[in-house]
Amino acid sequence: MNVITTNARQAVIFGWLWNPEGVLHRYRVPDHLGDDAIRAEVGDLVRDLDDTLPGGLDADALDVYLEGTWRALRRSWAGLCWPPAKVLIEAAHDAAHAHGAGYREEVALRGLTEFYAAHGRPLAGVATPARTAEMIRRGIVTAREARHAGFPLTPQDDAEARRQPPCQSEIETAIRCRARLRGLGAS
Repeated sequence: MNVITTNARQAVIFGWLWNPEGVLHRYRVPDHLGDDAIRAEVGDLVRDLDDTLPGGLDADALDVYLEGTWRALRRSWAGLCWPPAKVLIEAAHDAAHAHGAGYREEVALRGLTEFYAAHGRPLAGVATPARTAEMIRRGIVTAREARHAGFPLTPQDDAEARRQPPCQSEIETAIRCRARLRGLGAS
């Protein structure tokens, strides 16, 4: 994940607000604002959103949060003119809350994947049947490999693991076990 810089992030937010297809162009410009006041208000809205949305996002995650902010704004603002900063900030909070669980789940899944790659086993307390199913769906591990490594499996994944042929790590474990047993019998 490549976290974008503050300037790049604010540029994305500015475009989301002010581009011809941007959020603010869907509403009427408040009549009482002159050109300088409009520029200042847009700048303030960009900074408000930047402060409200979670930090450490890459460009794709930021797009997801902004889309969620737009959907929350549509549900909460029925005015004809630009939404006030408070309404926009609340919409961003709603989007962050709605997407927070998915983002946290993605971070947990990434950590579980990295731990498995480094140690060949699940990370205790993080591996769940749902996360294992997602790893299988993404092709990170087969159902048989997950079962052999000790991941918790859903009943469907466990049945699939039993149908699949032995995985390479399972074969290597069996070879090492047989070699140890032969060594015990020779003494």
